[in-house]
Amino acid sequence: RYVNTNVGVFNFPAPVEIPALMEVFCRWLSAAPSTPRTAFEAHRRFVAIHPFNDGNGRTARLLMNLVLARGGYPPVAIRPEDRPDYIAALEIDQSGGGHIAFDKLLFERLDQTLDIYLDAARQAQDRSAEAGKVIPIRS
Repeated sequence: RYVNTNVGVFNFPAPVEIPALMEVFCRWLSAAPSTPRTAFEAHRRFVAIHPFNDGNGRTARLLMNLVLARGGYPPVAIRPEDRPDYIAALEIDQSGGGHIAFDKLLFERLDQTLDIYLDAARQAQDRSAEAGKVIPIRS
């Protein structure tokens, strides 16, 4: 990013600071385990650095889902109806209020996604059983 950026009341790092901040961020991320907590923290850290003029949130969500996928987890989708809570929780975190609300929302979305995946696997197992083929599934 080549210009100073602020969104609402949040001032993000100056362009001259971004390369060093991204280097630290990348070092941290490459050493961190691929867990949901790491994914959610990577999202928060990336947004706080705000390296681009536009698309930081989209990139942070893609990064979060990449970390989740590397750990064997499904992606977290922020649905349109989640957006107000997502933005509010992110603003609380960015204003120094902590990341509990943000992580809680993302863990809830991850849990819902896992439920969708498990339901789909159970339905596939049921269809296979009806067809005389058995697909083992952990319960």
